Amino acid sequence: RWGGSEFRLMEFERYGVPQYRVLVGSLQVMGALGALVGLVNDTIGALATGGLMLMMLIGVAVRLRIHDAPREMAQAAFFAALNGVLLYLHLT
Repeated sequence: RWGGSEFRLMEFERYGVPQYRVLVGSLQVMGALGALVGLVNDTIGALATGGLMLMMLIGVAVRLRIHDAPREMAQAAFFAALNGVLLYLHLT
């Protein structure tokens, strides 16, 4: 197993959505690859960063739903904002 995989598995169980762990991981990998392709193709970059932003916003919403502390939401909020900036740059 890769480092931290047990922790991530426990986190998805804590969120109440363990069945989405593989899907979320796959979407994150595809989003990261799309963001790299976005360096040369703005359409793919916009789709990838928009998807990653949406995924991170959903992550913040899930953490709000389970009443996590704000510090627990900071990473997802940061990456949502970062991908929002990248999306804006691809669209302008």
